[in-house]
Amino acid sequence: MKKLLPLFISVALGSMSTSAWADSLAEIYDLAKQNDPQLLSVAAQRDQAFEAINSSRSALLPQINLTAGYDIARGETDYDKNSALRLDRDNDQNVLSAGVGFSQELYNRASWITLDTAEKTARRADATYAATQQGLILRVSQAYFEVLRAKDNLVFVRAEKAAVGRQLEQTKQRFEVGLSAITDVHDAQAQYDAVLADEVLAENDLINSYESLREITGQEHKNLNVLDTARFSASRSSESAQALIDEAKTTNLSLLSARIAQ
Repeated sequence: MKKLLPLFISVALGSMSTSAWADSLAEIYDLAKQNDPQLLSVAAQRDQAFEAINSSRSALLPQINLTAGYDIARGETDYDKNSALRLDRDNDQNVLSAGVGFSQELYNRASWITLDTAEKTARRADATYAATQQGLILRVSQAYFEVLRAKDNLVFVRAEKAAVGRQLEQTKQRFEVGLSAITDVHDAQAQYDAVLADEVLAENDLINSYESLREITGQEHKNLNVLDTARFSASRSSESAQALIDEAKTTNLSLLSARIAQ
């Protein structure tokens, strides 16, 4: 994550151009952090896991119970057995009661196991969240540059269509003056029709790439800044492939999450 983020920032700065109304890679990433469904889901799971720690720890803390009550003791009407006289006992009383109870478990193995499991689950959820953040950087970059690739491809196909269209018109003119055979016209027309089909595919590809980006950011994007190659150029890592593999074995967040689960 420490190495990936600076690289992403340098690419994001390189994507900024003079088009103030176009979305930059950095702006796209900020939107993705707020709206990406995958990241939000993992964040909710992480928060739930840490809340479970508090719930598990509460069972080990002293328990204080407060009780309170209110009652009315009413008098009764009775008769004297000897004189058969009615005796009214009007002695209603209001009774208030309150109590405080305190309890503390000296040791409950099940409670400690529950707490240990909750902490382990939270650590794994935290590692998974960090890995998802890393993955978001890659997914945003891939979706962003996929849009730029699709736009460039559409421009190329339309330029090819214009060139093939001119060739078709020239072939038709040559046929009209007897300089070309009808088969040449058919071949040129077939080539032009193929380019038209390529244009439809390129347009759909661009629409789909914009939709993939919208799924991550939750917003529609009409135009993106292109990569400013004057401000950014990719450079190879100075470390060997084996060194990168060895580092990944110790720092890869997905591997860390898997180790915690063991």
